[in-house]
Amino acid sequence: MRSIPIILILSMLLLVTTIHGASQVEKRKQGIGDMLQADQGAYVQKINTLSNIDPMNFADASEYNDFPFFDSDVYDVEHRSVSKAFVYSFLVPGLGEYYVGSKWKAGLFFAADLLSWTQYYTNHTDGQDREDEFEAFADEHWSADRYLVWLIETHNTTSDSSFTHSLPGEKTQQYYEMVGKWDQFEYGWDDVNRASGVSARRQQYLGMRGEANNKFETARTWAMISVANHVLSALDAALSAKRFNSSKSTFSQINVKARLARKDGERIPQLTFTYKFY
Repeated sequence: MRSIPIILILSMLLLVTTIHGASQVEKRKQGIGDMLQADQGAYVQKINTLSNIDPMNFADASEYNDFPFFDSDVYDVEHRSVSKAFVYSFLVPGLGEYYVGSKWKAGLFFAADLLSWTQYYTNHTDGQDREDEFEAFADEHWSADRYLVWLIETHNTTSDSSFTHSLPGEKTQQYYEMVGKWDQFEYGWDDVNRASGVSARRQQYLGMRGEANNKFETARTWAMISVANHVLSALDAALSAKRFNSSKSTFSQINVKARLARKDGERIPQLTFTYKFY
């Protein structure tokens, strides 16, 4: 096929989707100061609402008996999943590195994969073009009829079944390989010297097939490079996630909660501290 491999299209779609999700996660991250400011703003709005309620009618204010002032972690410990980083980069090289936060390595691995598939596509397409050329060359200059005449004149037979190689009945890949590769088919070329059995067109044909095969082999090499890049990027992303978690680790966490509660018919502030060990 002469189309861009479907894995490249899926990789690009997955990269765009994941990057969009990661950007949304980054937007939701806030420092403790921003969280306190936002919670305090909500608290002030609630207080203004309470000020318009008849203080003697606590039934109207019952919904504010346990209104949270703020609820926030003093230490917000970040974490990156090692398994997610591995899978992301295995599917799309560089995606796991981007997830961990290493954008330059993400770009490096993704660029390497893009280069690999570009080279694969280019060389594979060139190989197919050269294949079309040497097949057209053989159709023009090699004839099964001439080969049959040689069989009749030289071996008094119309079949080559007794020979080492037998010509396929259809023009398959094996057909085009045989007419150039084996000496017995040389007499089907239109410029063959019947005395010496030498054909310049056959040599030209072999050179054309050699160029096509070299292009296909180069394409396979770039495909293997892409596979290696996927594996290497996945391993690097997993290690990067592990190092990230180690650098962000902490042995304890403090959580602070402030509420507006009602006790004995009065609204009073309530502050709660929670300390956790890991």
